[in-house]
Amino acid sequence: MKVEVGDVLAGSWGYSMRLYSFVRVERVTPKQVVLRELKNESLGGPQWDEIVKPTSEIDPRGRTFRVKNDKPDYIWNPTFKCLYRPYEPDAKYTENHMD
Repeated sequence: MKVEVGDVLAGSWGYSMRLYSFVRVERVTPKQVVLRELKNESLGGPQWDEIVKPTSEIDPRGRTFRVKNDKPDYIWNPTFKCLYRPYEPDAKYTENHMD
């Protein structure tokens, strides 16, 4: 996937819940991308449909990931079993916290 330093990516994950992880691209090489987790901000909504978006702040509890850059349309994070795609500010990212 073609990404540049500073790009924000979004990916959903979870087994019985749907959670979002937002990451910022920190470094790019032809084979590897370094991602840092960002804090999420809740925009409200019920527990089964809470709307979230990323902030510009690095999550202090977050992780730094080094992942392969070998797919044309997404970046795969095997730690979270999560597909990252470019963050779209106009899209609605809803989490389901009903576990």
